[in-house]
Amino acid sequence: GSIAIGSTGGSTGGSIAIGSTGGSTGGSIAIGSTGGSTRTRTKPPHPHPHASTPIASFNAGVAAFKRGDRAEAARHFEEAAAKRHPKAIHNLALIVEEEQPARAVELYRAAAALGMAEAQYALGARLKEGLEGAYYPNPTEALEHLARAAGKGHAKANYAVGCMLESGTGVPAPDIPGAQRHFEVAAAAGDVKAAVNLGRLCEKSEVAHLHGQAAKWYARASEAGDPTAAFNLSMLHASGTGGAPKAPLKELEFLRLAVARGSPRAQYNLATKMLRGEGVPRDEEGALKLLEAADAAGVDDKSARMIRRIMRARKERAHAAAEEERVRREREAAAEEAEPETTTPTEAAIERVRAAAAQRRKDE
Repeated sequence: GSIAIGSTGGSTGGSIAIGSTGGSTGGSIAIGSTGGSTRTRTKPPHPHPHASTPIASFNAGVAAFKRGDRAEAARHFEEAAAKRHPKAIHNLALIVEEEQPARAVELYRAAAALGMAEAQYALGARLKEGLEGAYYPNPTEALEHLARAAGKGHAKANYAVGCMLESGTGVPAPDIPGAQRHFEVAAAAGDVKAAVNLGRLCEKSEVAHLHGQAAKWYARASEAGDPTAAFNLSMLHASGTGGAPKAPLKELEFLRLAVARGSPRAQYNLATKMLRGEGVPRDEEGALKLLEAADAAGVDDKSARMIRRIMRARKERAHAAAEEERVRREREAAAEEAEPETTTPTEAAIERVRAAAAQRRKDE
């Protein structure tokens, strides 16, 4: 993980916490051993005057981590963790997680119990998914921990709670109003995915004043560089819904923006416009490149089908052109050897070729 600086227990998501406050120095905590069991380190009733304090051990661990000495950092964090320093417990979990995921979860649990929002989020995120061979998924418990972190303003936790409530994960049934509230908190804190999800919920809402806010949230996410938001905003301008006026130029502007950001759906939509000459110049080559890019993303098979149709049409046009050229040469040769009337059957053959090509395009 990367170093996260903060002295009040604020969260930065999956990072080593740095700070000298928020750690308790009393009591004991089970921090777990490499074998899966736990050992308890208890603060002596009368510590030696030169004994390391939790804050000193924590700061020494941070310094060692910055130097790249993870082993020494873990040792110092162990010392501080034994004295209930929540950030030390959280940091120790991050260090041991790759090799000891089950122990890491218990460390996150210990730090979460001490009220650390980042640990509550980390624990909830892991329990939601589970890890084969280490710990089972527990969506209900996961939601409890995520909700605690969300209640402290943790943006990612609010986003995660919103997703779970929307899908009905960890709860008896989906709670769309609840999901919307959590997405709003996360979006207000700058979470781009939350803004996109909030826009989507507003767009689907049958409540007029909520539906009309979809464009606002998509615009906020688009300003932050999100391709999906730009594409969705393009679609709103195409239909004149969600609080966006119907505006073909705006539709094309956001569609191109989404394409530039790599949105496969935007690539497909712009390609179809280029094939039809709809608001843009006809450009079969450019459309084919966009369709190939969309197909490479593997979102769906619409792009692949369109590519096949274009290539088949090209092949048929090339065949028809070759056939017309062959007939033309036959006609010229016949004209040299016979009267002009002998060209009539050849002209009929050309018409038959053209009619067959037209029928194939129609069947397409």
